[in-house]
Amino acid sequence: MPAGVLAFDPLAAGGAPVVPAIPAAIPAAIPAVIPGGGGAPPAPIGAPVIPPAPAAPLAGAVIPPIVPAGAVMQVPAGPVFGVAPAVNVSTHKEFATSFRGLTVALVDIVLEHGSIRVDGHSATIRVSERGRRARGDIAQISRFIKKRFKLGGFLGGIKMTSQHLIKHIMSNLPGTFAITR
Repeated sequence: MPAGVLAFDPLAAGGAPVVPAIPAAIPAAIPAVIPGGGGAPPAPIGAPVIPPAPAAPLAGAVIPPIVPAGAVMQVPAGPVFGVAPAVNVSTHKEFATSFRGLTVALVDIVLEHGSIRVDGHSATIRVSERGRRARGDIAQISRFIKKRFKLGGFLGGIKMTSQHLIKHIMSNLPGTFAITR
């Protein structure tokens, strides 16, 4: 058997691997210190690598607890920020986050070529012209939707934003449009 090769013989040493002896000529041929690298020389090629033995467990060793038994931990107090200052952006009607306060009982707004009827949370817009003739009506409808339907609404059962409502009405003139919230 060549040097440095492990062999497995099930009859020898109870089935343990048999490690042949390394010839004395191999370690003598390797210098004791590698030039420029320092330290111990590497193991010769084909030499068996034996892992270090695991450390023996500490028998009967007692590790003391980090927190003593019966200790009461104090809960740290959180920061005190005080009362938040009021943000003075605008009135609620101009800075809406809900539909509350934006309802109107019953109002008719007259347009040059039609009308807008507002009834609570809904509006019906009627326009009989389109294009340049309806230019003033389109501007007034746009202002109305931006003011009364800031968060959008339903037109024909479809939920739309205020911008989409304006675009849909302008592109489908003349006609009647029923918007609800």
